[in-house]
Amino acid sequence: MRRYKVQELAKYFGVSENTIFLWISQGRFMDIKIITPVAISIDENVMWRAQTDELISVTDVVRMWCEEHGQHQKINRDDELDILSDEIAFFEKKYGGPYKKTLYLKEKLNELEKRDNDEWKYLLKRHGENKYKHS
Repeated sequence: MRRYKVQELAKYFGVSENTIFLWISQGRFMDIKIITPVAISIDENVMWRAQTDELISVTDVVRMWCEEHGQHQKINRDDELDILSDEIAFFEKKYGGPYKKTLYLKEKLNELEKRDNDEWKYLLKRHGENKYKHS
């Protein structure tokens, strides 16, 4: 699982390091624990609360920055599978089981669930494609 330093987050969010520290102190990064303020790093799955109250994962912010700046994160196949597995595990934990036994069966999804549903399906498809290609 990828972790980001304050300096990296400042770049991806387009703000100063002081702003990142302010957001941390305001609790805008969900469920993070600061062990030592000297070496703060934030997990890629942490959710950030925008001023509009929308929750966005750090992964999504980094992805959007890379798309906007025409940059791609280069990773090898094994790392990609690890990342996909971690992301899938995040949703399994969040919804209490595998996709086919949780969101897939739900008849009416709220907006967050719709977004999660789309991302989860994409991750499963991508993981399956990679598993098929590399097995």
